[in-house]
Amino acid sequence: MFDGPMTEVRIRKLDEWVTSWLKAQAILHGRSLEKELRELLTQTVRTHKQRIADELLAGLDILESKHGRFTNGTKGIREERDRRG
Repeated sequence: MFDGPMTEVRIRKLDEWVTSWLKAQAILHGRSLEKELRELLTQTVRTHKQRIADELLAGLDILESKHGRFTNGTKGIREERDRRG
């Protein structure tokens, strides 16, 4: 988990039905509305980031199936540089 600096966010002009539902969910989960919102936003971002990572890995699999596994060329570059002097 990331333990960096926290940011305060203010959201205005939510429809009444939205805030009522969020308050009900907070009560259901035994949390304050603020804690419920933090959990909801954190989980949403975490899910989205995981989906992006999964898509990137799938793309890498496609590239590797077409072109073979990509290797880290650093070692070979260093060896070539050292060989040339």
